[in-house]
Amino acid sequence: MKICRFPYTDIPDLPHSVLAAGFFDGFHKGHRALLKEAAEKARQLGLPWGVLTFDPDPWTIFRPDDPLDHIQTLADRQQTARTLGADLFLIVEFTRSFAALSPDGFHRVLEQMHADYIVTGFDFHYGARNAGDVQSLAAAGFAHSVVEAVRDTDGKISSTRIDAAIRAGDVQAAARMLEQDYSIPGTVVHGYGRGSRLLGFPTANLEPEPGCIIPAAGVYAGFVRTDAGMYPAMINVGSNPTFGNGHQTLEACLFGFSGDLYDRQVRFFFSERLRGEIRFESPAQLKQQLEQDRERSLMVLQGHDPDPLHIFEDEKSGT
Repeated sequence: MKICRFPYTDIPDLPHSVLAAGFFDGFHKGHRALLKEAAEKARQLGLPWGVLTFDPDPWTIFRPDDPLDHIQTLADRQQTARTLGADLFLIVEFTRSFAALSPDGFHRVLEQMHADYIVTGFDFHYGARNAGDVQSLAAAGFAHSVVEAVRDTDGKISSTRIDAAIRAGDVQAAARMLEQDYSIPGTVVHGYGRGSRLLGFPTANLEPEPGCIIPAAGVYAGFVRTDAGMYPAMINVGSNPTFGNGHQTLEACLFGFSGDLYDRQVRFFFSERLRGEIRFESPAQLKQQLEQDRERSLMVLQGHDPDPLHIFEDEKSGT
């Protein structure tokens, strides 16, 4: 897959292609419907196909002081598009001047990118004050497809719904919409050392990549991908109230792993929330609960695949 990042004022020489356009945070079921349509149109037209997206998130330009987290990092979006078969991943640098383009100005950008066919969602907007939409694309003469909303029993599948589910700890609902477990990449850093020293549960403490959504506090059954492979794990999100840490940590006890992960790149997958965060009267009581959590984790994770398309199987760890 060819990855190109560029400002709209300096577009590189790109092949004629079919492009699915959007921000694509999470590449959930709705997004994948767009990519499937783009791939089919590209097959019919004998063209490569790809993703047209933007960075940074437009909201960071218009509301720079508001905190903004995402389901996937830009690198994760690239890796997902590659696995889903895209030939191109085109990133237009989002600036105030780009946002101020008229719809006709945006059309000229598409023409310079050699976008022969455009695939968008039904609610796609572009240009100053979101004046452009699927109707104006058609009026400008672009060959394009409009993909309607993908729904489940709770309504339209969207990044907003997935974000809310993750923050509430309902990672199973998020996984159904994402078609894979929610995951966070990061680096293993030194923690307090209590897991191994006091409790008999050594943990890897994650410093997540900036801007990742952190699930609700509690204990999760999940997996940790390391450069040595994928390991079932018990993951804790929270401030360890039994010890009064005072700040939030993400730590995982990997089952069947032995070795040093410090300074390594790993990925935490959240499969199911087992319980909320609890303050125990003593480390002994906490250890007893952790034994129960481990048994339940192993039962929950048996036969479960957090990454069924192997999207993150080939990402580099330990570099």
